[in-house]
Amino acid sequence: MKIILALGFLLLSAYAFSGEDVELFDHEIAGCPENSSCFKEFGDLRKSWQALLKNNTKLIPRSAVDKKNVEYGASLNISAIQKFSKNNGFPFSFFWVQKYFERKELPEEKVMALWESACPKHQPAFEEKDIAKDFIFVRKGVAFVKEVKGDSIYLKGQEKDTSISLNKNFFFNTFYIWDSLKNTFQTFWGPAGEYPSHITSQFLEFVVAEDNWFFNIRVHPDQSWSLHERIIRNDLLHLGEEVECPKPLLEKWKAVEWRQWTLGELNCQKLLNENGEFSSYIFAGAPLCF
Repeated sequence: MKIILALGFLLLSAYAFSGEDVELFDHEIAGCPENSSCFKEFGDLRKSWQALLKNNTKLIPRSAVDKKNVEYGASLNISAIQKFSKNNGFPFSFFWVQKYFERKELPEEKVMALWESACPKHQPAFEEKDIAKDFIFVRKGVAFVKEVKGDSIYLKGQEKDTSISLNKNFFFNTFYIWDSLKNTFQTFWGPAGEYPSHITSQFLEFVVAEDNWFFNIRVHPDQSWSLHERIIRNDLLHLGEEVECPKPLLEKWKAVEWRQWTLGELNCQKLLNENGEFSSYIFAGAPLCF
């Protein structure tokens, strides 16, 4: 019996580590992310997105020196991705915020998927009787965002696009950027859980991973965003360096109304400009853990 069990374990291990793209724990709704609360409408759109990435991927040889072990890279038809994103949006991450005792498992808008946040500050007490009446319940989510305009965001829907008020229940990261040379402030939204790689006079750029691909997402001062092929610049390959917060950012932080559901800590970093120089400082006005 032990031999049979051992053989079974070995076969299962070989299958699990064979390199196949296997989802062992499928969501009950096809296309919905694992362990999420999600509607079929979102699942169908995410399936289309995943199929698009798969069908527009082309393997290309990187080196043929060792013909027995040719290394393969991959290229992506970025124009097809841009066309899809223009019509359907891009899967951006966000925070969904509600008072705990007013929460719903899923919002009326059926165009998103939600999970519990990993941030300890966002977890309610184990016993419901110990949960404060005004406890803020924060969940993380993903939705195909087409447009951010004013105080509203527009999400792709099956029959029609859905408009949701920004900074009411739906929050992105908000980045306050202080140019230390010009002594000026700018405010940008950005995907939750992400930090920008650098800033230019025209946009704030993020490197966003999606289904093993990396995209450059540019958020512009007018709140519009654009998707671009990942172009690696060695002079911008620098992780954010935490620094002591300058006084102008400390003053700005005190004025942020929804500090109470952040981690309660101000996080400031140096930010590169397009010339590879540190000319700005940023802090994120939303939870740093996701």
